[in-house]
Amino acid sequence: TFNLFTQVIWAIRNLRQDNDIKPNEKVNIFIKGIADKDAWTEYVPLITKLNMALSITFMDDNQNMEDNVYIQVVETLTVGVQTHQEINWAEVESKLTKEIDQLIKHIENQDRMLNSGNFRSKAPANVVADREKSLQENREKLVKMNEELENVKKNR
Repeated sequence: TFNLFTQVIWAIRNLRQDNDIKPNEKVNIFIKGIADKDAWTEYVPLITKLNMALSITFMDDNQNMEDNVYIQVVETLTVGVQTHQEINWAEVESKLTKEIDQLIKHIENQDRMLNSGNFRSKAPANVVADREKSLQENREKLVKMNEELENVKKNR
């Protein structure tokens, strides 16, 4: 959980920087897809302090983000930063589309490597298992990213 927590912190910081949200501007933070919300309650004060958060909301997968929320997918989570600025949805869609395209290429490369008899016959079993797990995680992330892309398109 701590590793995922640090990735969420970086995602929030990246969202702020990429979207010109001032470091001292207080924002609302949304985190969607956490299975065990109770395990994350200890991190709320840290997330609040490190990211100038007004509020932190944990959301279920079936909930939609509010208006004016920049998003980034971190593993199987969707992290959102809400600002009072107007969002350029075309830019958000373009950026997310590029990220999806890059992930698709990465998945295709992983799949090609795993389907190579040469790789499977030479690589240790634990390496093959790690690559299979990574491929599955990336496929799950792709599903989340495509869902978020559809939500962005609805906002346009």
